[in-house]
Amino acid sequence: MKKILFFLIVTTSFIFLPHMAHAQTYHFYGAEFLDGIYLKRHDSSTNTTYYQAAQVYRHFETNDVAYCIEPFIGISENSEYTETFFPNNLTETQRKNISALAHYGYGYGNHTDIKWFAITQVLIWKEANPNDDFYFTDYLDGNRIDRFTDEINELQNLVAQSYIKPSFDSQTFYIVKGKDLVVTDTNNILDLYSSPIDIAKISGNTLTVTDLNEGSHQIALNRKDNKYGTPVVFYQSADSQDVLKIGDLDYTYTIIYISVDSNKVILNKIDKDTKSTKSNGEAILDGAVFELLNSKKEKIKTITLKKNTATLENLDYGTYYLKEIKAGEGYTINKKLIEFTVSAKNRSITLTLENEVIKSKLKIYKEYGENDNFSPEANIQFNIYNSKKELIKSITTNELGYAEVELPYGNYYLEQVNTTEGYEKVEPISFKVKDTKDITYKLKNYKIKVPDTKSNSFFGSLISFLSDLIC
Repeated sequence: MKKILFFLIVTTSFIFLPHMAHAQTYHFYGAEFLDGIYLKRHDSSTNTTYYQAAQVYRHFETNDVAYCIEPFIGISENSEYTETFFPNNLTETQRKNISALAHYGYGYGNHTDIKWFAITQVLIWKEANPNDDFYFTDYLDGNRIDRFTDEINELQNLVAQSYIKPSFDSQTFYIVKGKDLVVTDTNNILDLYSSPIDIAKISGNTLTVTDLNEGSHQIALNRKDNKYGTPVVFYQSADSQDVLKIGDLDYTYTIIYISVDSNKVILNKIDKDTKSTKSNGEAILDGAVFELLNSKKEKIKTITLKKNTATLENLDYGTYYLKEIKAGEGYTINKKLIEFTVSAKNRSITLTLENEVIKSKLKIYKEYGENDNFSPEANIQFNIYNSKKELIKSITTNELGYAEVELPYGNYYLEQVNTTEGYEKVEPISFKVKDTKDITYKLKNYKIKVPDTKSNSFFGSLISFLSDLIC
């Protein structure tokens, strides 16, 4: 079963809200004027210029400051307002920019001087009415002056920065069960965020997530400067201009998606000839030893197969190599590097690893004769038995007295089955195949010796006497 983790520092209810209006109504009013701060607006559509002293607007019930959307238009204290998070007279870009100006304006950080209200209000009007010209003057209905330039630049930079998210925002990361996720923010703003949970820790521009169970996870981090606990709220009225209250931003959080999976790589050792775990001859397939190498072919660990198998679990995603460094008894080492790749799409891998048994040729040269006069002996059969006295092979010499057979690693017993009439058989021979060198035997059969019938012995005399009588 997959688990979904979703965390936000601030209340999440305002992040993905539909257009709505609550039944409760609110009231706003024009409050104090700001001494010495004067504003002008040139309406490009009518070629009309308006001027006024900067004025603060407030929420009637709480006395919190509020910003106007429509410039140089008063607020009716009798008008009823309903709240919304998505005003219908602003584009989404305008809504976000105006929300950010309100958030970073008066009351943010060291922006405690009431001048920040006027600065913020002017920038909000510019955003809502991009075709009009707004500026500060030296007195009421006075001349344009460059004022609050540094403050305006600072506020605009804060708004621009609010759109920059960590480089890993909305990305999906795949990690292996039991491993940590460590990601670095190349945009170098991660220190502006905080983590609401212990398993996700931020250090400088590095996020480390630990102890995640297998499954899918979604982790959200929010900006540290979202401190109000409520979002920026817009208020709309049928007979008065729209306003908004300071709050937290609903777009500055960052989300990462993490898929935690387990993986398994099974190693199975088989005999190259039998294509199974059945050993060839008396070789022992079990006990092979491998080195696991990373993509750079650096050693990670040593693996010993038991009962011809081994399992590697939860390897980090990537490419690996297996290098055999020891084969089972009686087998040759497979010098080929075995390459495999573990990924989110390739999490269950079975590798069949072959070993070839050590083999040697048994060669027999068979002759028969006596003294120094020998000839090749054809059609002589030899039986070959294993150490369990089981018949393995039978071979027969050709017209040149030659026979051969290839045998796998093991102990054997060679026995001559037949012979040319009047000739002896060779004694049985024990031998062992232990390497690839040929095993050669040059075997000679000698003529059977007949007893000497002309001997001076008693029996010889008796036979001679009887022969004479018969004749």
